[in-house]
Amino acid sequence: ELHLDRQLAERRVFPAIDMRRSGTRKEELLLSKERLEQLWKIRKAMPKQSDGLDISERFVRYLKKTENNEAFYELLQEEMFKK
Repeated sequence: ELHLDRQLAERRVFPAIDMRRSGTRKEELLLSKERLEQLWKIRKAMPKQSDGLDISERFVRYLKKTENNEAFYELLQEEMFKK
């Protein structure tokens, strides 16, 4: 289920997806247990980050830097959980 964010669209950030509210009801059927746990950690960390614009811009930047989903998840883990 995708939720769009009007503020992102008005700022011309596309896709204007509200990362906090979007998801799927059956993600456990699509992802491995390990990947699902990573996704849950990322979602829990998102509210600690700044606004939706920052999160969306960061995700788009990471997607552009990586060649596949595995590299994307690795980069997310590194960047979101830096100490």
